[in-house]
Amino acid sequence: MSKLLHSHGDTPSMAAFLVGRLVVGGFYLYAGIDNLLHLGEKVGYTAYKGAPFPLLAVIIASILLIVGGASILTGWRPAIGVAAVILFLAPVTLLLHNFWVITEPQMQMIEMHAFLSNVALMGSALLLLGVPQPWAWSVDSSAALAKRRAADAMGVQSA
Repeated sequence: MSKLLHSHGDTPSMAAFLVGRLVVGGFYLYAGIDNLLHLGEKVGYTAYKGAPFPLLAVIIASILLIVGGASILTGWRPAIGVAAVILFLAPVTLLLHNFWVITEPQMQMIEMHAFLSNVALMGSALLLLGVPQPWAWSVDSSAALAKRRAADAMGVQSA
């Protein structure tokens, strides 16, 4: 196999990263699609929580999730995907899971758990930026390999 595809570590580590990438990217992609499929309920909840422009907010949030999920899933421009996920999670976490304003203890605990889960998801998304790019077995690594092969072929032809 190409050195480009194996430049980031051993095959078991790369395979584990690929499986994790598929799970995480699939999670965000599914969430974005599910938001759109259940738009009425999502808009209703967003309005109930007092977020401004609930319909627009849910549509934008869904697009961010779909872009982020697809990017992480395929390894196409992962920084864009991570940015989309963070742009989704930050306002949702602060506006919809604001446990500090809830007085009922059980609901406060549920919202605090959702808040902390989203904070952890943001941290996990940021960790992806530390993985050398292009990611192995990704759209970006395939494109880089094709570009390198084309350059090599051009060099061979001109020699």
